[in-house]
This record gives sequence, structure tokens and C-alpha cells, in this order.
Amino acid sequence: RVGGKRRRATGETMSPGRRGYGRSPWTFRGDAHYQFHLVKSEVARQYVPADMPLVEAFGHTLGGFYYANYSDSPVGRMDELVVLSGLVWNAPTSCAWASHVFVDHAEAVAHGKRVFGLPSHRAVFRKTREAGAGAKGRAGKKDGKDVERVVLREKGSGRSILELVRAVKPRHRSRGKPQEAPSEELGEPKARGPKINFQLPSFSGRTKHHPKLLKYDLDMSATIQPCKTFNVVAQSDNDNSSSSGDGGSGRQSGSESLG
Repeated sequence: RVGGKRRRATGETMSPGRRGYGRSPWTFRGDAHYQFHLVKSEVARQYVPADMPLVEAFGHTLGGFYYANYSDSPVGRMDELVVLSGLVWNAPTSCAWASHVFVDHAEAVAHGKRVFGLPSHRAVFRKTREAGAGAKGRAGKKDGKDVERVVLREKGSGRSILELVRAVKPRHRSRGKPQEAPSEELGEPKARGPKINFQLPSFSGRTKHHPKLLKYDLDMSATIQPCKTFNVVAQSDNDNSSSSGDGGSGRQSGSESLG
């Protein structure tokens, strides 16, 4: 559970956002899922500024995604998915570079582009949970687990962007047709983990809205717990879909504040 997250851009004047955002810091509270994947350096390089070195080994860098269900934010309830293409180095530190940001509020899209130079896009998040629809075992019987899906579609066109799928411990007893799942019902039954407070260095920019590199801190307060990974099925430019395997993941609960 994410607790408080603040962004402070260095060398830049932070313009006030419109309506809900106002002046920083901006506070977000809810649940977040971090999942890590190895990304081929040649793929990551397509999304990272050419003059920024990748942190890599054996032809790979560390990427993944951040998926959050905010119960409270400057625009109220909000879903966000950030695709992380890889680790970049800018002395004295490194951080994950966001190649795509998807949110379900138009104001959040505008704020991300204007203030932080993020590659933000508006998407529709549809979350479902199907009871007892898990994979079949050797005996041909289903394992009894629920199947959780998060489908992202482009706002307006309805084009499929990606789908997150995973099997989780059962929570609902009824079987059959998938049910719409509220954000707070997604994931494994919550278990209390260690509480941590930390600052996460972040970079963004190098877009038409912000040509310069922006550096800022995310001040985070979170309760950490392990969780099941998602299988990621992504829309391909040349094909209807392509998928990536599971990676390491963790769940956070608490609040975040951007400032």
C-alpha cells in the first residue's frame, strides 16, 4: 500500500496544475504492484534517450511495470500503469526510465505531460475476477484459483493496449461469468508486511513538453508484501498480441505524495 510520494524537479519551476492538482506536493494513496522483467538492451534503447547510458549486463537491463489503484489522488480514484523500459544512469545515481504511462483521467494525462514531461496516455482499465477458473492440473481438474484480469484499452478508439493476467487465491465462492472487480478487491488477501519510508530518485522529460531532463524525488511510505506475478499480454504493431513471461514482483500498500 503506497503511502506518500513526492516529486521535486531540480532546476525547473514547477507550474501549478489545474483544478485538482494545484501546487505540489501531490498526494496519492492506494495499492501498487511492482513487477520486474529483464529487457534486452537493444529493445530498451529504442525508448531511452540516446545520450543516457543504460545500466546493463550480458545484453540486458532491468525493466518492468508499476500498476497502481489509487483510492485517493488529486483527481479522486485513479488507475495508473507505468511501463519501465530499463535502468538509465545519470551521475550520481540510476533509475528506471518510463517509456509509457497510462492513466484513466484526462487531467492526469495533461498534468503528467506538462509538469513532468511524461509519455502519458489516457486508457480505460477493466478489472475482472473469475472464481475457480484457474489452470488445469495433471488430473485435468482446475486448481480452484481465481483468475484476475486487467485489460487496458485506448480511450476513444477502444484499441487493445495490453492485458495483465494472473491466478490468485480464491476469494469469491461463485463460479462462472467473470465479475467486475473493484480496485480494492484485486490481488491476494492482504497480509501485513514491513513498513518502509524512502526516497526514490526519478528522471523524466526529453519530450516536446519538456526537452530537458528532469530530476526529482518520490517520497514514499509503504507496507511491502510479496504477491503473485502477472503474465503480460501486449498488443504488437505487427501482430494482434505478444506476451512476456513472469518476473519478480512485490505489492505495496500505503500512500504516496508527489511534490
